[in-house]
Amino acid sequence: MDTNNLPWLELIDYPAFCVKDGAIIAVNALAEQRQFQVGMDISEIVTEQQDIYQSFESGNLYLNINVCGVPCPASVVRTRECDIFHIRRTEDDDALQALALAATQLRVPLANLMTVADQLFSNLETRDENTQLQTSQINQNLYRLLRIVSNMSDANGYTQAGKTGMETADLVSLMSEIMEKAQSFFTNTGIRLVYNGPTGSVFGAVNVEKIERAVYNLLSNAAKFSQEGSAVNADLAVNGNRLTFTLCNTNSEDLPKQGLWQQYRREPGIEDPRHGLGLGMTLASAVAAFHGGTILVDNPVAGQTRITMTIPIVKGNADNLRSPVLRMGDYAGGRDRGLIELAEVLPTESYRSIN
Repeated sequence: MDTNNLPWLELIDYPAFCVKDGAIIAVNALAEQRQFQVGMDISEIVTEQQDIYQSFESGNLYLNINVCGVPCPASVVRTRECDIFHIRRTEDDDALQALALAATQLRVPLANLMTVADQLFSNLETRDENTQLQTSQINQNLYRLLRIVSNMSDANGYTQAGKTGMETADLVSLMSEIMEKAQSFFTNTGIRLVYNGPTGSVFGAVNVEKIERAVYNLLSNAAKFSQEGSAVNADLAVNGNRLTFTLCNTNSEDLPKQGLWQQYRREPGIEDPRHGLGLGMTLASAVAAFHGGTILVDNPVAGQTRITMTIPIVKGNADNLRSPVLRMGDYAGGRDRGLIELAEVLPTESYRSIN
């Protein structure tokens, strides 16, 4: 291990190493325990997304790397001196597992509570504005709780599961469906959602539910860090055998580069509450990695945050073709998934007539 020129590397409590000119130049003790050594060729570690890694200029890139032949989530920050890699810790998996177990205990009483609320409010006939506002607030907060519980459960599952639930879908059509519905929700937020996508059809094998949840979580984050009256620009592009989805919000605050994927480990009350548990970004990055893709968070200019998710276009089994008339995976228990995923950013009035 050589950290003489980079003594700060040992202060990082994650396995970390630095890369320059295509080779590892320093590792900390935690990374050395994971078999990373000075002099290793980075092309042996970053294998599937080498071109994306080589081409990104700034920000925080989330991708899978190879650890002794096993895929492992990691993030990398590019500086003038070197590229700094942070590797997922075993403790992170333990923390997500604990959250998933807690979610299991919370899901049943929450489902019972929402069922009772559905029955109660559906039989409530009143024109009293105050009563309607109170029922809307109850509905919205129940949807927020359902989103939190789902993220607690699924952020762990998405990092552990194999490639299950894959089906061949028209990816352009799928993204258009998601964005069209999201735009209808955004009209009530005071933030414009502008979407541009390609024409024609592009078929690939994906887990539709996971893609939808990742996109909604990214949209929710974009809205939380955007000012009223500003715009969130969404673009979908097909670049060779890769689908690229980009969200860029204006008049936003720069997101922190460090710790972006481990917000759930933060101490309560010491950060901006808009970060929440941070499970939305954990889930979105896990979905990208699940499909063999990446997520890049950067700031192209001051006051502008850009999130770029790439998904390889993989040809699937034509016998497992998604029909546009079929519902996506119903993780929401029959409730509107958009209302759940955007519960933190939509106005209370959006939850007035959902029962």
